[in-house]
Amino acid sequence: RGPLAMGGQLGGAENATRVALLTGSMTAGQKKQVRAEIASGQVGIVIGTHALLQEAVDFHNLGMVVVDEQHRFGVEQRDQLRAKAPAGITPHLLVMTATPIPRTVALTVYGDLETSTLRELPLGRQPIATNVIFVKDKPA
Repeated sequence: RGPLAMGGQLGGAENATRVALLTGSMTAGQKKQVRAEIASGQVGIVIGTHALLQEAVDFHNLGMVVVDEQHRFGVEQRDQLRAKAPAGITPHLLVMTATPIPRTVALTVYGDLETSTLRELPLGRQPIATNVIFVKDKPA
């Protein structure tokens, strides 16, 4: 768990944005407190699991949704989050994946989905070697 997963602040003290975590494994009291902070606007960035989809979660001013591992997060769930934005506002959507599903590939080619590519590895990460072995060359 990194510093964002712990909750806290992002940025300098004068212009800090509060960061909160909301997951299903939190106690009822913790969830209630975080939901109140989200609804009031005290929290500027919320990191969470499917717990963010609950009807009890009311965003003060949802402007962006970031979905990691989009193959585990269906179209309906993304629409549920978008619906939590203020009336007339469509929040920005950033979908991240290392293994795009066919629907996502089709949307990037034919639909309304632009791509952003991270071309460099995180510090200290070693490159991954991918090899193709044809059936005729596979050892018995």
